[in-house]
Amino acid sequence: MNTLSGNKCFWEDKWLDLNWLSEYRGQLMGFSIFIIVIYHFCTSGGTTITDIGLRTLFSQGYVGVDIFMVLSGLGLTYSCLIKFNLKEYYIKRWVRIFPFFTFITLIECWLVRGESLELALLRSTTLGYWFGFPYIDWYVPALVGLYVIYPFYFKWIVRPCRYYWIICIGIFSFITAIFVSNNEWLDWKHLAFIYRIPDFLLGSMVAVGIKNGYDKRLVVRYLMFSTILGVLCFAFKIGEQYYLWFTNLCMTPSYLYVLCLIFNRLSKSIIGKNILWPFGFMGMFTLELYRISSSFERLLTNETCSDCHYLFVFLWFIVSVFLAYIAYLMFKRINDFLIRKLISVKL
Repeated sequence: MNTLSGNKCFWEDKWLDLNWLSEYRGQLMGFSIFIIVIYHFCTSGGTTITDIGLRTLFSQGYVGVDIFMVLSGLGLTYSCLIKFNLKEYYIKRWVRIFPFFTFITLIECWLVRGESLELALLRSTTLGYWFGFPYIDWYVPALVGLYVIYPFYFKWIVRPCRYYWIICIGIFSFITAIFVSNNEWLDWKHLAFIYRIPDFLLGSMVAVGIKNGYDKRLVVRYLMFSTILGVLCFAFKIGEQYYLWFTNLCMTPSYLYVLCLIFNRLSKSIIGKNILWPFGFMGMFTLELYRISSSFERLLTNETCSDCHYLFVFLWFIVSVFLAYIAYLMFKRINDFLIRKLISVKL
C-alpha cells in the first residue's frame, strides 16, 4: 500500500488502513443490507418487550444506506480508475439493475397488486422518481440517476484529481440538504438522496486514496472533523425534524472505521470468520435482497403475528434472503449473457 505519510505514529496499519474498505466491502454491504431490512420490518408491529427492544436497536438502521452510498462511490471510482470504457460502463450498470428490477416490479405491481401492465412497466423504468410520475423504491431510481451522470463527474473531476471540486460539491450538497429539509415542497424520498451525495463523494475520494496513496494524518483529521460535526448536528438539531439524518451522515466515516476495525479483528480467527460469513454472503446480492424485502414490507400487514413481531421479522427476513439468493443465481446467468452480447455489438 502506498502512503504519503513519512512518519510513523500510533495510527499504524493495524489501526488505520483505507484498504480495509475495499477488503471488507462485501461484508460491509451485507451488514448494511441486514440492518436496512430489519429496520424496514421493525418500523411497527408488536408491543412486547422484545418487539420494542428490536425496534429500538434498529431504529437507525437507515444508516445502512449511507454506508451503501460510500461503498458505491468507492467501487465505481476504483473500477473506473483501473479501466474506463463509456460503452461498457453503461451496459454493465443497465444489465446489473434493470432485468431484475423490471422482473420483480412486474410481479409486485402487475401480478400481485393488479395494476395495469403499462403502469408496472412505467414504474420499472425508475424515471418517475426524477420526473414526477409513479415509481417504486426510491433508492434504486436515485442510484440510477447517479450512475447516469457519473461518467461526467469522473472525466472532469475525479480523473484530473480536482479534489477541491469534490469537497466543494460535498459541502454545497450538505448545505442545500439542510436548507431544503426545512421546506415542504421537497418530499423526504428526494431529500434522502440529496443529503447523501457527500457519502458518494467520500467513497470516490477514498478510491483515489487507495489507488494513488494517501496521508493518514489527513484521514484522522477528517474522521475527527466529521465526528465533531455529527455531534453538533445532534446537539443543535441541525435540519430540524431530519437532524438525525444529518447526524448519521456526518458520523458515517466513523461508523465505517469502527466496522472495519471490528471486521479486521474478527477475520483473524475461525470463529470471527464464521461471524463475518453471513454478511459476505448477503453482500453478493444486496440489490435483490433490498428489492424483494421492500416488496414484502409493502404487501404484508402489521397485524400479521402482531403479538410476536420479532418472529414475524425473523421469518420474512429468512424468506427474503432465500428468494433473493435464488434470484441472484438466476439473473447472474442472464446478466452475464447480456453483457457478452451487448458489449460485442459495435455501435
